[in-house]
Amino acid sequence: MRFAFDNVTLDTSRRAVTVGGARLPLPPRLYLTLETLVAGHDRVISREELKSSVWPDTHVQANNVAQAVKAVRRALPPAAADRIRTFPRQGYCFAGPVVVLADSRDDGAAPARRPVKPAIARWGRTVLAACSIMIALSMAWTGERRAVKSGESSALHQEGIALLSTRRAADLRRAAEKFARAIAIEPRRYDTVTALAQTHYLLGFYGIGSYQDAIRLARDTATRAIRIDPDRPEAYTVRASIALDTNWDLRVSAADFGRAIRRDPHDPLTRHWAAWWYLAAGRMAEARETLDTAVRLGPFSPVGLTARATFAYLDGDFEAAAADSRLALTLDPDFFRAHLRLGLIDLMSGEVDRGLARIGVARGLAPESPETAAAFAHACAVAGQQDRARRALAEIAGLSGYDRAIVLTGLGQHREALDALMAARHAQQLVPGLFAREPRLAPLRRFPQFRALDTLREAPPAAPPAVLPASGGHISMF
Repeated sequence: MRFAFDNVTLDTSRRAVTVGGARLPLPPRLYLTLETLVAGHDRVISREELKSSVWPDTHVQANNVAQAVKAVRRALPPAAADRIRTFPRQGYCFAGPVVVLADSRDDGAAPARRPVKPAIARWGRTVLAACSIMIALSMAWTGERRAVKSGESSALHQEGIALLSTRRAADLRRAAEKFARAIAIEPRRYDTVTALAQTHYLLGFYGIGSYQDAIRLARDTATRAIRIDPDRPEAYTVRASIALDTNWDLRVSAADFGRAIRRDPHDPLTRHWAAWWYLAAGRMAEARETLDTAVRLGPFSPVGLTARATFAYLDGDFEAAAADSRLALTLDPDFFRAHLRLGLIDLMSGEVDRGLARIGVARGLAPESPETAAAFAHACAVAGQQDRARRALAEIAGLSGYDRAIVLTGLGQHREALDALMAARHAQQLVPGLFAREPRLAPLRRFPQFRALDTLREAPPAAPPAVLPASGGHISMF
């Protein structure tokens, strides 16, 4: 069967989508999401129905459905993307007229067109009536004022999550503001308090603003979230990451990661951040395995894919790093960290001009990112543009000692780069294990001062659990 709408054709027999006759490459799970929505265009399809159609007999995170729908919208032309309507707490509906075409394998006859009348208007009246009843009941039970405030809090939370996912400096600051406003309305909303803790942590991790202030706020907010609900994993993950990055305390960090994984072995964010524990402990194979698990649990996340690309890059596996970065860009073409990773791979592979251009794209997408600005200055130095690199270094505000060392190494100022790393370690701003494997810092590895930086205070304890139990069911990627 073939469906046509807005210059788009969906062929179910070939599992192919074309736009204006040109093939639209969609990963299998995204294709199945679109097919399910289009085939059921005359009704609202629940998230559970989409899950069972796209991931049959497979455990996935609940938000994978929302991520898949978001990725499909991005892939389609704007007019077609606008047809996918979201109905809160109900599901999704593909709205508007759809034409069913005769199968292309039919002999010689002209393609028959059978317009399919949308039942959206009739459905809309039914849903409107049902919603009216539900709203009336809700107001009677909780009170009108509380319902309105809860709706406002939910809207702010969703806006914050969208901003958080870009990883841009300005968006992270705005996300923190959205979450704080939502918490002012609903102070004991666990998911928003935890999201604010994650945002503060990332502001510190990426060197946006004061590191010490951001980490302090992240720790305090994570502790507050744990008090609200000690049986959920996300806040333990934030606290574990802080113990690792700030104090290099593998033992405390492992304990909190273990608590998080025991509470939800299928949480991709916990797996994602636990990979840094293995990096700090010098166990790269297990770090990459942990990120494989994170991506299988959250396959539509550009953040997860780019994190896996980062670890492949640190491990010298540039081919795998490039593949994951490109896949992340199919989900979000403006995800600056994927452009940055591709640029660094080009740079390390000897494609200096191409690497500089790609890093320039990342810088244009995220001009406030200290990491991206430092990468650009380093790339200028490697390209022989020393004066430009020095100017770029002088213009970067709030640069961490680690990123400063990156630029200074590119300029050949190795002693100054080592001093910058030592200062970062003294200020507890040096992620354990990361700098030791960074290819751009390779010229510093011959110095005893550099090797001494990677010495942890104590022998690594037993690792947090990283492999899903066999009873958990198999996990699907695209």
